[in-house]
Amino acid sequence: MMEIKSWFSNFIGHSYLKEINNKKLEKYCLQLKRTNKGRIISNQGGWQSHNLNLEIPIIDSLVKTIEKEIPFFANLLSLKKDYNLKLLEIWANINNQSDMNRPHVHPTMILSGVYYVKAPPNCGDIHFMNPNSIDFPKLNTITADWNIYTAPEVIFKPEVSKLIIFPSHLMHYVVPNQTTKNRISFSFNIAIKELI
Repeated sequence: MMEIKSWFSNFIGHSYLKEINNKKLEKYCLQLKRTNKGRIISNQGGWQSHNLNLEIPIIDSLVKTIEKEIPFFANLLSLKKDYNLKLLEIWANINNQSDMNRPHVHPTMILSGVYYVKAPPNCGDIHFMNPNSIDFPKLNTITADWNIYTAPEVIFKPEVSKLIIFPSHLMHYVVPNQTTKNRISFSFNIAIKELI
């Protein structure tokens, strides 16, 4: 019998941070948007803040809670003992009707992620694209179901309090918000502290 071993894998982790005060974070983001023009990177429409000071009291709890997840990923990646992962930057996002994010990666980082503060239904799923060079159109015509070997992408729905962490090299995009309500989130990057 043929023995199968999976190689060249990726991962996407998700959990729920129930202890975070999302109402306070929502208020903070809306106030920040009123006073700050923001920036355009991958966002098409919508508003994105510049990188925020990690020690701002209003986001300190979120930053510290995300950082509690870092040892798990350091172990998953089998990092050498003299290297430590650190949450390096965090920014706020507000997407309204039709706003989206184009496909992109987070170069020079190790891990990236998103935390959803406000996420009404149909507000824009996040899609992760398979980085392997596979003839997906051909596979889609001959396979019955997508699996870890054949899926061209995987989709996660935004939910309030959901945290998603993934390798920074994984191409991803966000489809347009189909509602008239804001989707509010924080995105962040994690890097090797000793190489910053």
